[in-house]
Amino acid sequence: MSYLYKQDVSVSGQLLCNRKRAVGIQIYLKEKDTFDPDDTLDATISDYEGKFKLVGVEDEFKTIKPYIEIVHKCEVSNVMMCNRSTIYRIDQKEIGRNYDFQYINLNIKGHYDYETC
Repeated sequence: MSYLYKQDVSVSGQLLCNRKRAVGIQIYLKEKDTFDPDDTLDATISDYEGKFKLVGVEDEFKTIKPYIEIVHKCEVSNVMMCNRSTIYRIDQKEIGRNYDFQYINLNIKGHYDYETC
């Protein structure tokens, strides 16, 4: 008998940087784990319009805590050497549904935002 239950989440949106489409940006759909490293449920690269769609499924005994991580160079201190990671949490009421972020302006900091060089 398994106490795990399957949960799914899908997200979509369009990335912008300085009012222009952010093309070729890496986006990860992840699930926060308390005691383990976070799980990557899906990954993609934004298309020629800056659009993306991610779908993930996870078996957990508690409600999943999904988020997206966007790795980009919008407004970094050194474009050649640095990347910025912008993280947006996905509300638990969106589990089992498609959440449309619509436009994500990468100039604005997300729920959690950091730069690595």
